[in-house]
Amino acid sequence: MSQSKEAAHERRQLHRSQQMLRVQWSILDANQLDLDPYADEFALPAYFHLAHRMLDLDAEQRHLLRTINSESRATAQYLQVLDRKLHLLASSLIPDLPGETALARNISEGGLSLQFPQALPVGQGLHLLLQSHDASLCISATGRVVHVRHHGGDYTLGIEFVALREPDRQAICRLVIRQAHKE
Repeated sequence: MSQSKEAAHERRQLHRSQQMLRVQWSILDANQLDLDPYADEFALPAYFHLAHRMLDLDAEQRHLLRTINSESRATAQYLQVLDRKLHLLASSLIPDLPGETALARNISEGGLSLQFPQALPVGQGLHLLLQSHDASLCISATGRVVHVRHHGGDYTLGIEFVALREPDRQAICRLVIRQAHKE
């Protein structure tokens, strides 16, 4: 199997969420594609840095909650309720993405399907800011266009993530799992 067919097969194996996300994008040069998506040159809104730091803290917290849960289930449940309250408060303070945005039709750990107003060439690099409608997910990534489909006046771009921090990848995974449990 060729390398591109293997990559496409691997992408199909990932679970996807049909959740709609707002996506702000900018075109990247080939040399920018591997940069850290939170690098200063991308001039992210301050709340994206805050949301990313909260994801880092969530990873630390999950380990501690497992330990507390083994000692006192009631204490762990109480702390989880407090955590949900904090996330609800934080998400209510996060504004919508400014400027022109596109809609992501689905997302997985490997990439997303993006409703786009114009066709882009396969291989084109993009810097992406992704935000769920409830602002529970605010992440930054770089990606590459892997396919383009025309639908009426719009285009659907298949985008493969190139640079995505591990806590962001895990947040996408949790989003997909939560969505699967709702269905």
